[in-house]
Amino acid sequence: MFFCQSEIDKTMQSKEKDDKSTLYIIHQNNVLQTKYMNILAELNDLKVEKDLLEDDNDKLQKSKTCLQGHVKNEYIRANNYKTILKHKSEHLSLFLTLFFAHNIIATIYIIIPFLAMDPDYTLALIISVIAVHVVSLYYGVVCFKRTNDQDVEKLVLENTEIEKSNKYLEELVDNF
Repeated sequence: MFFCQSEIDKTMQSKEKDDKSTLYIIHQNNVLQTKYMNILAELNDLKVEKDLLEDDNDKLQKSKTCLQGHVKNEYIRANNYKTILKHKSEHLSLFLTLFFAHNIIATIYIIIPFLAMDPDYTLALIISVIAVHVVSLYYGVVCFKRTNDQDVEKLVLENTEIEKSNKYLEELVDNF
């Protein structure tokens, strides 16, 4: 129960000494009631602030989870690219080895006809060696371009899916 302070003061001046103790109790009750109301308002403010902080914490947890997923996707993507590059490097190394081996063999085959000294035979042998060499190089290049075996194709598809999800994530970030 709350009484206005000015009414208490008026009543205290007009009352006798016995009533002053009652009025003092009423005054103390008013003081306590005011403190109670202030504490109750502060409690409500703290509850609102707590709710806001919990919402912020939930948003931060979702952001953290999203970023962890994004970082994991980037890690997987980098490992996939590393595997693809290693695979391509191995095939390129094999191709270059075969290319140099063909050049050495072709050089030997071109030198041999000059030792025979028959111009028709020499010309025919040079043309046939060059033709075989060019055809083998062509098929080597075609084989090198087709080195996308199933493992590499799976990695490329996985990277494509990760890049799509990253684009979706970028759209979400833009909408923030």
